[in-house]
Amino acid sequence: APTTQLPLPLPVAAAAAPAGEVRELPVRRDPVAPMPVAAHTADDWFDRALALEEEDVEAAIDAYRRSLRLRPDATEAWINLGRLFAENGDAAAAAECFQTALKLDPNDATSLYNLGVVAQDGGREDEAVGLYSRALELDPQLAEAHYNLATIFDQSGDPQLAIRHINAYRKLTR
Repeated sequence: APTTQLPLPLPVAAAAAPAGEVRELPVRRDPVAPMPVAAHTADDWFDRALALEEEDVEAAIDAYRRSLRLRPDATEAWINLGRLFAENGDAAAAAECFQTALKLDPNDATSLYNLGVVAQDGGREDEAVGLYSRALELDPQLAEAHYNLATIFDQSGDPQLAIRHINAYRKLTR
């Protein structure tokens, strides 16, 4: 089981969550009654996907895909789709989504962080350290990256770096 954490739906910013939890972000608006397919916009499909995530993951994945067919440059939809894949054990599909999001926005700390989670969960700690470090350069407030770095450094026998990152995590989550 993964030991790292992925942020929840974007694009709304949220405060860092305690270790072991993901960041929860509000749905953009209340789910609406189903509309004919021709009437759906990319935003409609995105909102529908957000609303479906808790009750029907496959339907949420389908809704994100439909949103992305209409707006393939929607970074937040790629990130959310990747997160669903990661949470459901498809690391390769998750990484592909996060890489696509990163191509669309090379300065997106969340995409870098999420790629770090996939790398760490896949046992590629050196790669994860690089990705988390790049994410922190872009967003020093990304508490989860500090936590995951502390975990890696603790497990690899570097207590000084582990302490540095756990202290940064604690400071950010007070």
